[in-house]
Amino acid sequence: MFENARAIGVDGSGNVVVADFGTGRIQIFDANGTYISEFLPDDFERTQYSSSIAVSRDGNIYIPNGTLIHVYNENGELLNDISDSERDFEYVVLGADDVLYAVTDKDFEPTIVRFDRNGVIDLEIVNPLSNISEDVSTNGIIGVDNFGNIYYCDAFNPVILKFSPSGEFIGQFGGDSPAGEGYTPGKFVNPLQIETDNQNRIYVVDFFNIQVFDTNMNYLARIEGGYYGVAFNAQNNMYGTSTLDNNVVKFEIQPPSQ
Repeated sequence: MFENARAIGVDGSGNVVVADFGTGRIQIFDANGTYISEFLPDDFERTQYSSSIAVSRDGNIYIPNGTLIHVYNENGELLNDISDSERDFEYVVLGADDVLYAVTDKDFEPTIVRFDRNGVIDLEIVNPLSNISEDVSTNGIIGVDNFGNIYYCDAFNPVILKFSPSGEFIGQFGGDSPAGEGYTPGKFVNPLQIETDNQNRIYVVDFFNIQVFDTNMNYLARIEGGYYGVAFNAQNNMYGTSTLDNNVVKFEIQPPSQ
């Protein structure tokens, strides 16, 4: 059972990993939702309010925590800490090849970073929003597609920015949903996560729905209902943590129409 399920990930075997925002528990379920196990991170008093985890294909779980990113296995054993005393890690995501990306706060400047296989930063995008517009950057969320393109959304500005694998700005989409007009296709209220499926479609988890875009950032569709986070398995099924009832909901995602 969950108290406040938010962050979610899926490993290469289809196991679903859910982080409980309220208790700090990390729970593991099989692909059908059957409970397997759980653990509590060692320093749960700090990590319990984390709303971000990333899960690799081999079942390693990445949890940002201040100047550290903890790496646990699904048995709850701490495998490694990725550390940087000059940064606070706020958000983590894994690319299709399990390369680790994070949003950090360094010297009050939000920065997107990418790590190589040795845990060394090999790409930095500093102040991603401020460098594109006159808006002030704050820490935000990121997603990475199968080609290594990076998507970024600032916490207080619902515009999605797209960067190439080498960090060059490609384009943007989204923006504020007009107040009082309800749902507006292609506009957002409060984006919480950016994810991509195995067809490279982009899913923006807004507080009141999930909006889907193609790889060229064109609006495609809407999935109704509120979700904190989503994750895809190898069969392109999507799991989402509901904002309404603390359930994890499983969707069968259809291939693009020809």
